[in-house]
This record gives sequence, structure tokens and C-alpha cells, in this order.
Amino acid sequence: KSQMCQTRFDPSRDLAKLSSS
Repeated sequence: KSQMCQTRFDPSRDLAKLSSS
């Protein structure tokens, strides 16, 4: 859950997460 919150205010991380999906 903490990770999800972290990518919330982190566009760069959000993009990486989407790519990983």
C-alpha cells in the first residue's frame, strides 16, 4: 500500500509501474 502512495506523487514512478504491468 505504501508503494502505491509513493508513486502517487511520483509521475516517473507511476510510468515505470505502468510499463511493468
